[in-house]
Amino acid sequence: SPPACYFRLAAPPLQKGATAVGIEGPNMQVPRETFSSSKETPIKGRRVALVIEDQRSVSRLLAELLGKVGFDTYEVPSAEAADQFLQARDADLILLDLKLPGRSGDEWLISFRHRNSNTPVMAVSGVEDPMRKAAVLRDGADVFIKKPFDVVELEAHIYALLRRPRGLCERSLCDGAAYLNP
Repeated sequence: SPPACYFRLAAPPLQKGATAVGIEGPNMQVPRETFSSSKETPIKGRRVALVIEDQRSVSRLLAELLGKVGFDTYEVPSAEAADQFLQARDADLILLDLKLPGRSGDEWLISFRHRNSNTPVMAVSGVEDPMRKAAVLRDGADVFIKKPFDVVELEAHIYALLRRPRGLCERSLCDGAAYLNP
């Protein structure tokens, strides 16, 4: 049974004409009890996406988009809830906000990559600092999308990640700052 800190959404398609999402204002603290769990299992053959985002409106929009492209989507509001989810099941794609309550998305990504180098991670954040963006990509994000984001661009990045072979990043050798994938 899934932990009670997230909910499952097999979302309907986006409304026609949806192009951009403006995210303004401070991060919302989403109370844990607003997330419910579902006893349903994903449709056989569908992929599983995990959205780690504390702003409920952004999380719902991302889940809707992922549902449109064929994912069963789970949403969690914190890094701790993401760890709990990933102990119970695997994800085929992770969308990660960096400004989370508690442990930051940056910190979570580093610890996640030590455990899992195979799952694609897309950072979706309002972070402005180019050094921090570069660090997130070096630390294991496959893509960085800045908020506010364009839905068409986000969807294109999802399709691009899905085209990659699953084992592409499985074995990595590190020598200082150089990374090799044999």
